[in-house]
Amino acid sequence: KKLHELGMRGVADIVINHRCGDQQDSQGRWNVFTSTGIERRKSFAGVMDWQGWAITLGCPYSDGTGERGPGKYDGKFEAAPDIDHGNMKVQQSFQIWMRW
Repeated sequence: KKLHELGMRGVADIVINHRCGDQQDSQGRWNVFTSTGIERRKSFAGVMDWQGWAITLGCPYSDGTGERGPGKYDGKFEAAPDIDHGNMKVQQSFQIWMRW
């Protein structure tokens, strides 16, 4: 509101290609995602709670249950898993998260 009063608009520069897990799965892969900050609001609870299914197939962090294989440029940043943006649950999560 303050920005608008000053005639400015806010802009978010976010990276949604990768996401770092905050917990490990039973195989020791960092592909359990639970903490985003939005869960403090009850209406967002669990929205971004993902696991290996949200990662592209073939990525070392994947649990093999994802929907799509890696794209042309996936696998180029091994510090974090490649998110499967073709997955409908991932798309819906991002739509809700972006409204936060």
